[in-house]
Amino acid sequence: MRTLVLGGSVFVGRHLVEELLRRGHEVTVLNRGLTAVEHPAAVQRLTCDRKDHDAVRRTLEDSHFDAVFDVSAYAPEDVSIMVEVLRDRVEHYVFTSTVAVYAASDYAPIDEEFDLDRRPQANPYTAGKVRCEDILMAAQRDHGFPVTIIRPSYIYGPHNPLPMREFSFFLRLQQGRKIIVPGNGSVLFQSGHVDDVARAFTAVLGKREAIGQAYNVAGEKAVSAVGYVKALARIVGREPDILFVDLDRMRTLKTPIWPYVWQVNLIYSIEMAKRDLGWEPGFDLETGHRQTYDWFQREGTAGKLRYDFSAEEQALAELGA
Repeated sequence: MRTLVLGGSVFVGRHLVEELLRRGHEVTVLNRGLTAVEHPAAVQRLTCDRKDHDAVRRTLEDSHFDAVFDVSAYAPEDVSIMVEVLRDRVEHYVFTSTVAVYAASDYAPIDEEFDLDRRPQANPYTAGKVRCEDILMAAQRDHGFPVTIIRPSYIYGPHNPLPMREFSFFLRLQQGRKIIVPGNGSVLFQSGHVDDVARAFTAVLGKREAIGQAYNVAGEKAVSAVGYVKALARIVGREPDILFVDLDRMRTLKTPIWPYVWQVNLIYSIEMAKRDLGWEPGFDLETGHRQTYDWFQREGTAGKLRYDFSAEEQALAELGA
């Protein structure tokens, strides 16, 4: 298939390009060309800022793709221009959303039928993704724009651009630092390996029944905060020095110490993706993070990454630790 990846240089997009190539697809990437990444020579590169709509029109005016994977849209205008330019010239448009679009719920697991967060006070990231989804789904209903939406949970794995996630925990464990865990560590959250997310994208290809649908994509199981720390400690081979901090006290800390949800449990159903797409996670939490830690060490990231713990050390001092 002839495929276009909008983005393609950072994390999910990078791994998606690799997965598409592995499956024998023809791959073109469109991005600003600002991130240094060595794609194989087979990858065609289009340099364009998607915020420059005239440039997008010029760049894609004569193009036709079997599939377009949008991993770099965050605002309504990002997808509106793509609907305009690609209408009738793409067989399948796969949009990267997020499980953060869901409204708070008293029930779990959260599936694709749950309400979205349309509150005026929703954070900009959530509000932007919800509006993007609305535009794409309206285009599908109104004139058959062939969109499928993928909603990943927290994503981890090699090339993660957010060092405060798993990489900061690897460093804390290696350096024998205290690890702050919210409350009694029982809060539950769900994450997914970047390669599993990439495979979910490619699983959409050829499935016309997926058009007009949204799918949660995450690991099979949720993990508690303390369980997460203990799992990473087993991988690194160090005993974790855990400091449990009362939730009310956590709210007073000026530094965001815990990079995942810590005030509510967030658990998602992935049954719809498994049923409709024939997809399922290839990694559980421990094997996925072990593979990530191996990459972390092998690629020299452990020696190069200089994570700034100064604000965290100040918070620990406030806590008397």
